[in-house]
Amino acid sequence: FFLRHEPRYSVYRSFFQLLMEWENVLLSFPPADPIPLKAVTEVDGNNSFIGHDVKVAEAHEYGDFVFLSNYGEDSSCSCTVQYGPRYYHIPNHTVIAINASSGNVLLNTSSDNIVRENDNRNIENDNRNIDFEKQPRVLIRNWGFFKEPVAYGGIKNKPTESPEQLNITNNDSDYLWYSFNTTQFGSISVEQFGYDGLYYIYVDGKLIPSDMMFSINDNSMSQGYTRSTSRVLRKGAAPKKIDILSVAMGLFNGGVGPQSGKGVKSVTIGSSNSTQTSFSTSWVLKGEALRVYTSEGRKSVDWDPVPSTFSSEGGLFWVQGWFDLPDKLQAFAGGAQPNQTAIVIDLSGLNKGVAYVNGFNIGRYWLQPGSCEGDCAPPKHGRHCFMHWTDCGKPTQYLYHIPFEVLKSKGNTVTLFEETEPAKSRDLAQVSVVILHDHL
Repeated sequence: FFLRHEPRYSVYRSFFQLLMEWENVLLSFPPADPIPLKAVTEVDGNNSFIGHDVKVAEAHEYGDFVFLSNYGEDSSCSCTVQYGPRYYHIPNHTVIAINASSGNVLLNTSSDNIVRENDNRNIENDNRNIDFEKQPRVLIRNWGFFKEPVAYGGIKNKPTESPEQLNITNNDSDYLWYSFNTTQFGSISVEQFGYDGLYYIYVDGKLIPSDMMFSINDNSMSQGYTRSTSRVLRKGAAPKKIDILSVAMGLFNGGVGPQSGKGVKSVTIGSSNSTQTSFSTSWVLKGEALRVYTSEGRKSVDWDPVPSTFSSEGGLFWVQGWFDLPDKLQAFAGGAQPNQTAIVIDLSGLNKGVAYVNGFNIGRYWLQPGSCEGDCAPPKHGRHCFMHWTDCGKPTQYLYHIPFEVLKSKGNTVTLFEETEPAKSRDLAQVSVVILHDHL
């Protein structure tokens, strides 16, 4: 109910509320066979509607609870249909739910409205009585940072042939460094294990710009993927130090097996096709090894004031700030979540990394803009469209839940690991703690 994952949040929240209110009715009837609906196209001389069969609209009856669905593919399929003595306009790719006795429209997936008949309230649009932008916010103060060293590893391994990442880290860390020296020059291409991962290339300690980074995201089960960069190693006598940070990015929900792998399989440099397959590896980042996200670990490094260049500077950063709970919530710190209240952190000003609160890992984040394809958002249930796209071009998620059990009344520590050169400017002023209330 509290964390918004658009486009699913608004429609599903309304839909599940409606199903709960009508649960007894719905469970009293067997699955309903579809009933074709007639579309209204004209009025006769007696001011009566004339209907004809339409192949894109149908009804599913569960007593007084009725679904009316228009599964037409384009706007030309929008129609007004007759159900019983009443008429309903149903745009294409839309499902509405009605009370057959009263005629009330209970849910319309095109407008995302829900009518609750028990108190006649119309709870309107997207977030209903929750305006996420106007909820009480707590500023995070005293930001400091330190820079994660390139190729640091609390654990270092000697060079081996094509070391697979998960076999080394046992999935205890998302990050593994692959390192080697070379005298070759030319463009660089990287082959990875598996079918989903991300990597960053450092040459002599300098990050290749973000428009040359690649995220591998393919549903096939191939053993390896090759991605080339336009970065060219210039000819020279001095060896080049190549460090590649491989980011595991988790595993798919299905199809995981012996073929699933992570990490760098080989690196090819230049037109001579000199392929490197032997790498020394190192893992457990310095910030992880020192546990800088804990109250004791943070004392082991020097936190510098955040520089003015931080918004656009590349590389690996740990940042840390503090906040206090509002007075009315301090009594709940360290205990159960109070009724109808949640605390989240808004990471809108960041890019990609991991977030901690008081040493508790609240998860990975990646504020990559989402994309929309077609009129109907997945998952699509057969021919019926329950969900339409909203907020195209915005991140799928930017609010991350903080359990009350890990909070203190005062002096809560937020630690963020930003792992990449920003695709957009960082703005720590946008990072804040939000108090969400829901009274539906």
